[in-house]
Amino acid sequence: MMGRLIVLVLAVLLGAGCSVQMAYNNLDRLARWSVSDYVDMTDRQRAYFDAAVADIWHWHRRDHLPRYADFLEAVGPALVDGTDEAEMQAVVDRVFDWAQEIQDRSVPVAASFLASLDERQLVELADNLEARNVEIAEPEAGASLAESQALWREEFEDRFTQFSGRLTGVQRAYLEQRAGDYRPERVLWADYRRRWQADFLALLAFRQDLDGLTRGLADLAEQRERYYGAELADVFEANVDLNREASVWLVNSLTERQQTRFVERLNELAADFRELAADGGPAPAEPPCLVTC
Repeated sequence: MMGRLIVLVLAVLLGAGCSVQMAYNNLDRLARWSVSDYVDMTDRQRAYFDAAVADIWHWHRRDHLPRYADFLEAVGPALVDGTDEAEMQAVVDRVFDWAQEIQDRSVPVAASFLASLDERQLVELADNLEARNVEIAEPEAGASLAESQALWREEFEDRFTQFSGRLTGVQRAYLEQRAGDYRPERVLWADYRRRWQADFLALLAFRQDLDGLTRGLADLAEQRERYYGAELADVFEANVDLNREASVWLVNSLTERQQTRFVERLNELAADFRELAADGGPAPAEPPCLVTC
């Protein structure tokens, strides 16, 4: 569930379409709905969760959003002026650094919430985690290699065109050709999640020890890659390389019109973040006691 919060924040921040400001201002509600996909919260748990998430969002709005704005205003012109894999990797690394900070802030909140779960909720959590695993694997489970590669191309193009606008014929042909390098990973990813979740659920058997649970969650979050297995590690690394290479090629191939749209879109996001950061309001009340007082 901690991971769901991090993914939710980054999806809202880096997505396009609906208003970023509207989505961000409703992140507390979206987060609760997201976690409710896994556990039916009691009123007390819901009150704690809402207050704890409000505290994280207030910190994030004040501390992170101005940095995001500075970064986006600088990175757009730098990329369209010509980029390479090292520069693109630096962009990715910066995003992961931000995600790490959100994770570190979220671990104690997640631990307190998880420590409050009863046995019925633990069964519900395990069942819903597995349902999500099946959902993740489904697009590639039973699909042919060509179908999985076509899905990669479609999803990559959808994400990229949010910033570039419609691709040229040459750019689409490049993605079509590079799709042949994609290696299906979703079934492997679901299996990795099952291995990780087995230790996660085992840790919850000792959830009365809040300090131990907090340390265990932090360790599980930091050491996710040890659950990958050799096959997923190899496939995942190859696909990361593919995505980075394709991103570099497409950015370097942008037409003048696409470059303008690319920079404008990043600047629009930066302006949204600055406005959100300036509209944080007072610090929220401290979350109510949930498991220890």
